[in-house]
Amino acid sequence: MPQTIYYAASTLNGFLASTDDSLDWLLQVPQDNALGAADAFMERVGVLVEGSATYEWMLRENDLLNHPERWQEFYGERPTFVFTSRELPLVPGADIRLISGEVGQHLAAISEAAGDRDIWVVGGGDLAGQFADAGALDEIIVTIAPATLAQGKPFLPRALSWRELELTGTRQIGRFAELSYAVRREEASVDEEPQVSALAINVQIPPALRWVDTRRDRSFELQTINVRLLPDGTLAAKAYGRPVEGGRGGYTPFAVPDRPELTQLISAAADQAGRLWASHR
Repeated sequence: MPQTIYYAASTLNGFLASTDDSLDWLLQVPQDNALGAADAFMERVGVLVEGSATYEWMLRENDLLNHPERWQEFYGERPTFVFTSRELPLVPGADIRLISGEVGQHLAAISEAAGDRDIWVVGGGDLAGQFADAGALDEIIVTIAPATLAQGKPFLPRALSWRELELTGTRQIGRFAELSYAVRREEASVDEEPQVSALAINVQIPPALRWVDTRRDRSFELQTINVRLLPDGTLAAKAYGRPVEGGRGGYTPFAVPDRPELTQLISAAADQAGRLWASHR
């Protein structure tokens, strides 16, 4: 099963980036052996996950829209999931998948894309925090640079106690110090009732029931429905699709139309998921 790893650099006083999302403080530090360490880490990685600010920084810093071949040099054929609430330009030839919503909705798809390798949460810090909130963060590797910022974007804007972080490794890499932590799940007391915020399942839409919808003059074939069981017992559903013309466009969400056959599909999927959960006990 793939491990989800938040691997990023931080200033000595805990900032991931400046307030305007700049990493100049990091790029000014002589890298020495740091690039070799990053290359070794990439051997573990099967899929990248990042927020829109991180993705846009990559586009600007490496001029990827004008030089898309650089993406392959850096990341190879690995799929990249970008959490965003808006449309973003895609690097030609790269497997970029634009997604939105809660982390938990997409864990199954991200894990499937990773195969037998690990998931790299590139940033930002709040997205890594969302993985931690969902109980889906397994490891944190922080490379501490010899630099500080008066203010900026925090490395991980969450409160994790010492019980949740187990130090598993330390090493010096040139001018950097690298710390590795396993993220441990705090077990609830036997007297506490677990608080479940939502359960989610992904349902493949049979070809006969698929439909086409449009967004910004692009047509999408809807292929999957994500169904969430909310705390009040109601179901919430969104459909996801790919561009009809093909290519590697984002996996884009749409509303599910009010059709009896789709309602029946969602209900049957929820019943099957309930049976699977019951048999898992």
